[in-house]
This record gives sequence, structure tokens and C-alpha cells, in this order.
Amino acid sequence: MVKEIFLNVLFQAVMFIVFIYAFGYVISLINKMFYKVTGNGLGVCVATGLIGTPIHELSHAIMCILFGHRIEEMRLFQPDLKTGVLGYVNHSYNRKNLFHVLGNYFIGVAPIVVGSCFIYLMLYLLIPTTFYELVGAMTDLAWYQIDFGGNMFLFGFDVFATALKTVFTFDVFDFKTIIFFVICLCIALHMNLSSADIKGSLGSIPLIVILLIIVNTIMYFVGGVGYDAFLEGVSVASAYLIAVLSLSLVFSAIILALGLIIRLLKKLIFRR
Repeated sequence: MVKEIFLNVLFQAVMFIVFIYAFGYVISLINKMFYKVTGNGLGVCVATGLIGTPIHELSHAIMCILFGHRIEEMRLFQPDLKTGVLGYVNHSYNRKNLFHVLGNYFIGVAPIVVGSCFIYLMLYLLIPTTFYELVGAMTDLAWYQIDFGGNMFLFGFDVFATALKTVFTFDVFDFKTIIFFVICLCIALHMNLSSADIKGSLGSIPLIVILLIIVNTIMYFVGGVGYDAFLEGVSVASAYLIAVLSLSLVFSAIILALGLIIRLLKKLIFRR
């Protein structure tokens, strides 16, 4: 009993905490490499921030509202060229309120999760046919993972490959596709979790783990089909989370590829 609950809690913690931080770290690393290879990091950051920064800050604000935090001050886009800060959300909360404390995690990682969901929303609004094809493919992969108990890391690679394949089936000459790419590239370039975001979210992790232990223990003793259904629901949610985050990672990879192409073109032009 203890072993089963421990393994389930470990799986859930990895999927909903470790994976989110991992995706956030990789996306942030790719974005930094992009700014480095283009050689005009601040200019590109400000330009793309017209779209990306408001989405980043709104994601924080949405989670603040959902978890009862008070928004003291918010700037969706106010570039400070000295500090490099493009926007911010200052919020306060009751440190004795466990719900407020729990919210710190979701507020901190919001740019990754909400930003990724916004990319899917743009896909739905601008290229609905591709949206349904991608969701259908992701659903098949998710249920395959659940039914056959596949390796979640291999599942992540499968989802990434599916998202990448979908992107390369777009009609790049279609006006809506161009708009979609511009918006999504701007969002992906500003999904970075700042040090303040990470620091603010880390303190909630022990509380999340405790809640996972409590919920799993209760569901285990409620027993039977109910616990199996709960675990299946968790697996579905984790599979879709990976699917959502993977599309953002695809766009980050595309951004880096564009940066490398720009750098190569610059070298070829200036050599002449």
C-alpha cells in the first residue's frame, strides 16, 4: 500500500512539477541562445515583447486572481532598457492562507503553462483544421500511453515529433498561418521563467507534495475503481500537459533555427 501510494505520488510530482520546470529551463536556454546568435538581443526582445510580454504578465495575473492574491501593480508592457524588465505583476497574499501559498507555484510557472495554452488557442482560432488534427493525434498518443503503460519520456519524444511534423504541414503562404507563426514565435520568446518566478514558486512545492500524498491516500482507501479512475485521469492530464508544452518547445526550436539562419546570412553578406 505504502509503496503504491509513494510511486503514484512520485509520478505525479515528476509530471506536474519536474516536467514543467524542465520544459521551462529548456525553452529559456533556447531563447537565450537565440538572442545570442542574432547579436541584437535587446532590440529583438523589445520588438517581440509587444505581443509576448503582455501574455507573460497576464498569465501571472490570471493565476493571482484564481488563487485569491491581491494584484498591487501590473504593467503589461513597460520596457526598462536599463534593467531589461519589460513588464511585471506585483502581488500580495496572506502567508497563513494555505490556498494562497499553494497559488505561488501556479503563479510562478504560469508563463509556461498559460502561454502554451494560448498557442493552442491561436491554432484553434486561425487554423482550426490543423488544430483538430493535432489534438486527435495527441489523444491517440495519450491513450496509447495509458493503455499500454509506455515510458513517459519516450511518450514525450513522440509528442514532440508529432507537434514538429504538424508544424511542417502548414501552408506557409496562407495569411492566417503567417499571423499564427508571428504571434506564437513572440509568445515562445517570452515564456522564460525569471529567477523571481522560480524563487516564488519553489516554496509551494512541499505543500503540493503533501496534498498529493493526502489525496492519493484518501483515494486509495476509498478504493477500487474510484482510485483506478483517479490515476487514469492523472495520466490523461499529464499526457495532455506534455502535448501542450511540446508545441511551445517546437516553436522555441524553430526560433533558434531562424536565429542561426540569420547569423549565417549576416556572415555571408558582410564577407562580401
